[in-house]
Formats: sequence, structure tokens, C-alpha cells
Amino acid sequence: MQRLRSRILLPALMAMLLGSVAFGQFSLTTTFMNNNGQSGNMFDVMSPGGLTITDFDVNLDAGTWDVEIYIVNLDPTATNPGTIAQTPTAGPSAGLRADTDPAQWTLVTTILGVVGNGPGVATNLAAGVAIPLAPGQRQGIYVTVNNGTAINYTNGANWGGVTASDSFLNIYEGWGSVYPFAGSFGTGSDPMNPGGSSRIWNGTIYYSTGPIVAGNGQAPQPGLAVLDINGATEANGIAVGGIDPSTMAPVNGPFFTNVSQGTSIDFHFEGAAGQPIVLLGGALNAANASFPGIGQLDIGGPVGMGGVPTGITLVADGNLTNFPDVLFRLDGNGEMDLSLSLSSSFPLGVLSTFQAIMLTGGPSVVAISNAVEVTVVP
Repeated sequence: MQRLRSRILLPALMAMLLGSVAFGQFSLTTTFMNNNGQSGNMFDVMSPGGLTITDFDVNLDAGTWDVEIYIVNLDPTATNPGTIAQTPTAGPSAGLRADTDPAQWTLVTTILGVVGNGPGVATNLAAGVAIPLAPGQRQGIYVTVNNGTAINYTNGANWGGVTASDSFLNIYEGWGSVYPFAGSFGTGSDPMNPGGSSRIWNGTIYYSTGPIVAGNGQAPQPGLAVLDINGATEANGIAVGGIDPSTMAPVNGPFFTNVSQGTSIDFHFEGAAGQPIVLLGGALNAANASFPGIGQLDIGGPVGMGGVPTGITLVADGNLTNFPDVLFRLDGNGEMDLSLSLSSSFPLGVLSTFQAIMLTGGPSVVAISNAVEVTVVP
């Protein structure tokens, strides 16, 4: 999907805004020292105490690729349950190993138009997933492109053995895979008895420990009002647009992001095609004011007359025709990207929490996006 990107420098605008703190997440990397490749990799992961996977980096060829992420459907009665070598003993998949049987997998997400950074370099997927790992249960994962052979990996010699680990997560050696479920490379097959040639997935898994604790901020409203800034995540480490597994709905905000001096603040808006955007800034104050059927404002000070919070700055109004307001309008695909450059000496610390009100072109007239808090770091 083509996006319109405008790059402008608005130091005076940015200097008058406020903000608060940012949250991080844990990560575990295997390697990016590749010497082989195919369409994808199948591999197992396991968490002794349980966690939630929120995103991935991969080792991806240069170019534009569509990436799919699958997980094995746990069959407790199968041989090697939950792993990439799961083999059911009954039912329509009886005797079929999971790597050649798509019926044993769930497609978690498809990320379209991923621009690869080239072999040996991490490419972030911004997957926005929430894959729960039950304590002690090995879980098979399949990361693949569907439009080429762009996944790079490393030949291994201990299929089913640990290739990377920390206190919370193990990643195991697995197979290289032909898309879709059309054959595997590597001779190992028994996760309980590691050995044999393997293909080591190259990448990083981002995760949060413990259960998802829902925030009390406004959730993104797909098709109506979504705001992302520099790959923002909420307190559990889930990206904007990610799903809360307990509700299967978009995860609640507020969201947080860090932006380095000398780079840019990259806004991404989604909503109804051709509609204007009203961008607001203010101090984070989750669940500050609710407007039924429209959303809630998570910024500003005490609620004043008319139920509108005080302490909110109007950053831009896309209903106007003057610059820069005129830029704040969604394109024909219902998207808009805008980058604001920061100097290398831009003041460090909290900048602001941003939230957008978008016209919908429908009965609700307007919708309120999730809030994203920005902090400037070195």
C-alpha cells in the first residue's frame, strides 16, 4: 500500500509540547551470521515461566517482501505435542508431521510490504502480535515470506538443541522450509533427542513476561482512528494494532515510544479515506474524558466546561487550508505519514503525548485515536 510521506521541520511547533516516560521490552537474538537461506524457517521456542511474544526481527534479503507468521496448534495427544515435529496419532492429520501439514498451524499475522535490510542485518517486522507461551510448553513457530526465498539462516548440527537462551526464553534449532509447507531442510526430527543437521533461524524475538495487563487508555480504532509514532508499544510491549489475546480486540493504550536526537518523529495515521485529522498534544492522563461512541481522551488536565479537558494543545487541524494544517488529511487508502526532523541538540526528555481526532465520514462523525507518548533520547 503506497503511503504519502512529507518531511518538514517544525521546531517551534514541537518545542511547545509536553510528555512523560517510556516503556521497554525484553528480547533474545540467535545470530545474523547466515550462510544459507530459503522461503522460511520452522523452529521451537519455550518459556519456563510463560511469556508473550510481541515482535520479531528477521534476516531478510533486500527487496520488498510479504511475511507470514504461524504457530503450531497444540495437540496434547500427538507425538512431540506443540512442536514443529508434532505428529498426531488420530484424526485427519494422523501420521502427518506438522512441517508438511498446514492444518496443524494457525496463521497469526501477515505483514505486507516489509522492506528487507539485506543479509546479515536485522529487519524489524513491526508485527504487533501477542503470542502467549504457556510455562514449559514447547511451541512451534514458522516465519516465512510468501513471495520469494528471502529468509536467510545458518546451517546447524544439533537439530532440536538450544541455539539461544536467557532467563525467560529458549530458542531451538529447526528446519529451513519451502513455502508453503512444501518441504524442510535438516535431518533432525526428535525434539526430545537433539541431533542431526539443522537450519538455525536468524533473528530476534521481542517479548513481555507475565500475563497481558490491559491498560486503561483508548485502543486504536481500525478503519476510524489509529495513530502510530516510531513503532510505539504499550506497557506489555505490544505494538499499535496488536491484539489482546484475552479479548481478541485491539490492545488498549496508552502507547509509548523513544525518538533519538538527530533523527525524526515519524507519525503514521490510519482512518477513513480522504478525511481530515485533528492532532492534539498534552500531558498523559489516561481515561481523562470519555465520549461514548467516539472514544476517550487520554491527555490534558482537569475536565472543564462542556466535558473537555484543559491543558490540551492543538497541533494541527486538517480541516484548514493553511500550512502545515493542510498536510493533515488521510489519502485515498485511509493513511498518512508525516516526519518531523529533530536536530542533534534537541532537548532530551519527555516531549508530549499525542492523540488524534479523525473525521469518519460516517454516523459517528468523529473518532478518537489511541494516545502515543514521545520521549527524546540521545
